[in-house]
Amino acid sequence: MKDILIIEEPDYRNYYEFDRAISALTDNFNSDTSSADYILCNALTSEKFEKYEKRDIMVHLLKVASEW
Repeated sequence: MKDILIIEEPDYRNYYEFDRAISALTDNFNSDTSSADYILCNALTSEKFEKYEKRDIMVHLLKVASEW
């Protein structure tokens, strides 16, 4: 997952791989659909955020996963 963070121009596949890895590590945030982390994780593969915002989301999710 950290390798995806250093990609200069990530694409949809990179965001999807990151989403799947975080979901696996956190049991998809226990499928708590009201959790901000659950929502942010799913937002990675949408067009709601710009790529620089997605990088911030990934950094946050890595921190959450490391404390999980």
